[in-house]
Amino acid sequence: MSNRLSPEVERELADLMAELGRESPALAERVGTVFGRIVGPEPDQADFISTGEAAAALGVSPNTVKKWVRQGYICDFWTLPGSGYIKIARAEIARLRAEGAPGVGGPR
Repeated sequence: MSNRLSPEVERELADLMAELGRESPALAERVGTVFGRIVGPEPDQADFISTGEAAAALGVSPNTVKKWVRQGYICDFWTLPGSGYIKIARAEIARLRAEGAPGVGGPR
């Protein structure tokens, strides 16, 4: 499972860090360093695919994949900070297929 944050939390954190950076750049840098240790390094991008690729592999729409991320059904993902662009772990696709996720293989 990834330590990545939801897109909403990442946006809120980016806003807070920007505000802190204006007030106290040194403190913002220290907080960013500590936060980076909590969240961990960026995952290897080769192990992740786009929501569109995930949707095609699962036979659902990209919006369904995004909904599953929001609902917590897809747990291993990361977002490009500040963009909301979501990448899904290839291992999650295999897990969803094995568990028979709602809508997998059904009509879009």
